[in-house]
Amino acid sequence: MHLMTALELKRPTMAFKTLVLASQALFVTLFSVAYMIGPRYCHRFVGYLEEEAVVTYTKCLKADATMKDVILAIRADEAHHRLVNHTLASMERDDFNPYKPGQ
Repeated sequence: MHLMTALELKRPTMAFKTLVLASQALFVTLFSVAYMIGPRYCHRFVGYLEEEAVVTYTKCLKADATMKDVILAIRADEAHHRLVNHTLASMERDDFNPYKPGQ
């Protein structure tokens, strides 16, 4: 979602958009297989991706204040995803899920 927002703001070429969508499709396919094998590892991986996203958006905030509100919202969402994924990766199979659906 955030990637699509950034792509819309920068107005990339159709070829670039196609490559992004194709890489997303490939990633989703491979990630789904990996998740069936090791969900804990996948949650940890996503948690680390979210950490990098928070760093990236923080840098964007410092470089371009005109998009401040958009970047603040995206950064907050990424920080939440990071927390959820690291929490899920640390849980045992029989642990209670602390998150409600959609949270």
